[in-house]
Amino acid sequence: MLWSAQDSSDEFTSPAIVNGIVYTGSNAFEAATGKLLWSAPADSISPAVSTGTVYIDTREGLCAYTAVAGSTLWCAGSNNYPPLAPSGAAVANGIAYYGTVVGNIYAIDAASGAQLWSAPISSSDTASSPSVANGVVYISGDGLFAFDAKTGAPLWSSSLVGGTSAPAVVGGVVYASGNVLAALNATTGAVIWSTALGGPLVAPNSSPAVAKGTVYIGAMAAGQHGSSSGMLFAVTARTGKTIWSASVPSAIFSAPAVANGVVYVGTYGGTLYAFNAKTGAQLAAVAGVAGESSPTVANGMVFSESVSQGKIFALGVGSP
Repeated sequence: MLWSAQDSSDEFTSPAIVNGIVYTGSNAFEAATGKLLWSAPADSISPAVSTGTVYIDTREGLCAYTAVAGSTLWCAGSNNYPPLAPSGAAVANGIAYYGTVVGNIYAIDAASGAQLWSAPISSSDTASSPSVANGVVYISGDGLFAFDAKTGAPLWSSSLVGGTSAPAVVGGVVYASGNVLAALNATTGAVIWSTALGGPLVAPNSSPAVAKGTVYIGAMAAGQHGSSSGMLFAVTARTGKTIWSASVPSAIFSAPAVANGVVYVGTYGGTLYAFNAKTGAQLAAVAGVAGESSPTVANGMVFSESVSQGKIFALGVGSP
């Protein structure tokens, strides 16, 4: 371990690393040393960083801060916006997008905080982090939805997948999960393939990660939470055929992170695992440094949140 620091971010927070700074839902740290640089309101969710600005989903609304000093630029406000879902924002072409627990997606002018458009996506407290690609924003809720990123016009929706698992868009294909993992045409929403991941398993929060023609996703025993067993799957991006799977003794809620031929994933039980991306062989397991958030890999370091301990951890790649 390289360093650890106190951090009071939400359990679903995943760190973002830009220009040598680690941003969490509550704090900004120097990536090399763990030195605290500035703090945002506590109980916040995964940050998005774009053009010198950090966008953080707080329980009161979406707020924008200067990336270096943490000065507040605007908040898209407590009385006008519903509380946020366990998800983060996405920023593209001057617009910030986020989902809320009352089932809407909002598009906000990234410079001013003014609302541009909104649309319903869920009848309950279900919304994922959005993904933006080629002028389209994709988000999960009661299903998977595609909207024109500029105007909010609905383009297509699919009831096959949905929930709080964020979609991944690669090469004109949207990969998303729910009770199944599926690949859909990004333009039309047509299903290319779907797989039940080989058994009675679900991936309610784990979002797919796509790298070098392979989709990686975590899952847990169907209908179980907490201490139930988990699985990590690698499937071919083209067909959905399982390449390998690996079992772990606790449910996986987080999305995997893939870097340099290694897949990193955290479990509900608090252990961060590393697997060979090609074979699924377990390379390392570090207890007490993970949780429901997804790890982030940057500059030869792995950053992981443990909400139970109220800490963020930085580990060296290859030397847990």
